[in-house]
Amino acid sequence: MSWTPEQISEKQKSLIQNIQRLGDVEALELTDFRQQDGLIHPLLST
Repeated sequence: MSWTPEQISEKQKSLIQNIQRLGDVEALELTDFRQQDGLIHPLLST
């Protein structure tokens, strides 16, 4: 199977977006959310 340059470009963009989303999820996993005064405050876990 051979991809066109447009398909390759689209797949690259999609892959980059997926990697960025994974980074966002990992950042959230490292954040400890505490509720205080009715608001949720993110605190970095140590």
